[in-house]
Amino acid sequence: MANYWWICQRCKTCIQKSAMPNNANCPASGAHRWNRAAEVGDHAFQCSKCQQLIHAKMTPSTGGCASGGGHAWQRL
Repeated sequence: MANYWWICQRCKTCIQKSAMPNNANCPASGAHRWNRAAEVGDHAFQCSKCQQLIHAKMTPSTGGCASGGGHAWQRL
């Protein structure tokens, strides 16, 4: 089963997991707001807005940037 990057739109927590993480106990609000960014891989990507850094197989999803709007991913 593939692992994916999950990023909380509220607190910027980023974890690897095959299924959506539990949404309880977000430090920024009552519940996490998870967005599945991409499948874990070898290519480094960084969002120029929120500075989140992940390693993915392909360009991550733009949805759910904690800095507002969508992520602006740059391949490093």
